[in-house]
Amino acid sequence: MDAQTFLDNFGAIAEAPGGTDRLRELILDLALAGRLVQADPDDEPVDALLDRLRRDRERTIMEWGFREQKLGPPIGSDELPHDVPTDWTWVRLAEVAHPQAGFAFKSTGFNEIARGLPLVRIRDIGTGETECFFDGDFREEFVVVEGDYLVGMDGNFNIRLWSGARALLNQRVTRLVFFGDEVERQFVVWALQREINKLHGSRAYTTVQHLSGKQIAGSIIPLPPVAEQERIVAKVDELMQLCDDLEARQQARHHVTTRLRASSLDALTNAETDDDLHITWSRIHTNWEALTDHPDSIDALRPTILQLAVRGKLVAQDPDDPDAHQLFRELVAERKRLTSEKAIRRRATLPPVELDEQPFQLPSTWTWVRLDDIGDWGAGATPKRSESRYFGGPHNWFKSGELNDSPALSGPSDETVTDDALAECSLRFDRVGDVLVAMYGATIGRTAILATEGTTNQAVCACTCFSGFDNEFLFLLLRSWRRELVQMGAGGAQPNISREKIVQSPIPLPPFAEQKRIVKRVTELFRLCDELEAQLGGLQSASISLARGFTAATAARASAVISA
Repeated sequence: MDAQTFLDNFGAIAEAPGGTDRLRELILDLALAGRLVQADPDDEPVDALLDRLRRDRERTIMEWGFREQKLGPPIGSDELPHDVPTDWTWVRLAEVAHPQAGFAFKSTGFNEIARGLPLVRIRDIGTGETECFFDGDFREEFVVVEGDYLVGMDGNFNIRLWSGARALLNQRVTRLVFFGDEVERQFVVWALQREINKLHGSRAYTTVQHLSGKQIAGSIIPLPPVAEQERIVAKVDELMQLCDDLEARQQARHHVTTRLRASSLDALTNAETDDDLHITWSRIHTNWEALTDHPDSIDALRPTILQLAVRGKLVAQDPDDPDAHQLFRELVAERKRLTSEKAIRRRATLPPVELDEQPFQLPSTWTWVRLDDIGDWGAGATPKRSESRYFGGPHNWFKSGELNDSPALSGPSDETVTDDALAECSLRFDRVGDVLVAMYGATIGRTAILATEGTTNQAVCACTCFSGFDNEFLFLLLRSWRRELVQMGAGGAQPNISREKIVQSPIPLPPFAEQKRIVKRVTELFRLCDELEAQLGGLQSASISLARGFTAATAARASAVISA
């Protein structure tokens, strides 16, 4: 891949998730392989630069009083990570700069009240500021000034430009003292960072990773002619700025799109009249592509669909449907009948839903009831763990963490219980079609419809709906209500909500036929959401593949000498 091909696909790579980070990596890969800018046959040969570096090296070591750093053995061809253009060469870092180790200043002089000079520790090298200061004697050779490149010798081995005031070079921080002013220091730093990153990766198995000055000095880096170094650094700076601009525009666009989507969907949910609903939907339809430009954006559609469904705004009301008030009377009658037959337990009658308890307005054919009115609710239990005879039986025993918002929770459960547990531990035996809802911790509000018989632990309650209330509609209703359930939860790190509190909650009651129509419509729309999400994910995957393809091409062809 040459520079022009890369630049032609710059925008496509940037649009992939993490694309600008990949671009930055690709830019440096191309730069360090000699494929980012054109070579100039009139450039001074790199050998002339090497001669001057040798002289500057001797002078610098003498002036600073450094101990002579051995250059190491000649670089073997098997050590080269890839080929470079023929007018480049490979050197060890010690031929270009000296890694000066920091000093172990006495901790008795440390303070946080800005007395003395700032003390640069590993955590400070990229900030330009320090939290610690040193008040005591020091040698001038350990003073760091703005523009020095510092290397963290522990952790991630980062190389950063010091942008702060005069400070002291602490132990485990190394300064790169360059020989002369001819080499482009930034180019050298990019090359060195790549090499010590490899050392970091090779030591990933250790708990604390350490880098030595010898390893820095022996690192092998490519060295172009001086003029080409300057062109490379200028081009990299230009492209990195372009990456920054692209990233900023993407973030701004994402912020605007997110706000527009949230505002539009909120307006759709809260539309009071049919005209408001029509106007809002038209606005969303007009901006549909902008509102659904990313797979994550579909996540905002599903809750909106649920909110519209439970507010009576998703399907049209049918004047031929029996009124929900009549349905409520039938539900009350069914409860009385089942209670008298001792098919369900007797419970205290809850008061009607008052006006101040109604969070939104319903269609005229709907009414407000309480969750307790629509079915028989029971909470699970947990047998004593000390009784082994309670566990390992034939019956599913579902816990709150196993609820996954599935309309068909079929098991098998993580644990099972025996007939003894059912008989002796007040376990409710739940039937196929029962609706479960979690009442504990991070799982509060998760729901599921049982597709198999079983029972639950104490953190789950279950509802067997009466014949006038559709279990799938209850499933959708509970999913739309999760935020309210979480807010109702009491406690700290592990909040919980009781079954009694849940069943007292007011819910909208549509006519039974409309419940069925709502469930059908939500199912259709969720399927469309899944398809749209897959399509957007496919586009995203293609963008990711393109970015990875360019990355792979760079690595594969790094072994070839390519003339730009």
